[in-house]
Amino acid sequence: MNNLQDESDYVGIISAAKGSSKSKQLAAQLIPRFFKHFPNLSSEAINAQLDLCEEDELGVSCFFLCSDAFPLLERKQMMVLAP
Repeated sequence: MNNLQDESDYVGIISAAKGSSKSKQLAAQLIPRFFKHFPNLSSEAINAQLDLCEEDELGVSCFFLCSDAFPLLERKQMMVLAP
């Protein structure tokens, strides 16, 4: 399975998108990684990832990290929505 034990851990990761710079960088990496395991949080996860991409304080490297995550999020979202 994954390293997250339950949904509350993923909610914490999503919440980290509003934390310190280091928390935001970590959230930008982890939100897409565990996205497929929590389909009921997909809207919150995508919104948090979008917020991170708009974040000026994280700099260019985080922008690329966030933008690289969107194809991953999109593929996982399609897997979640597929019958």
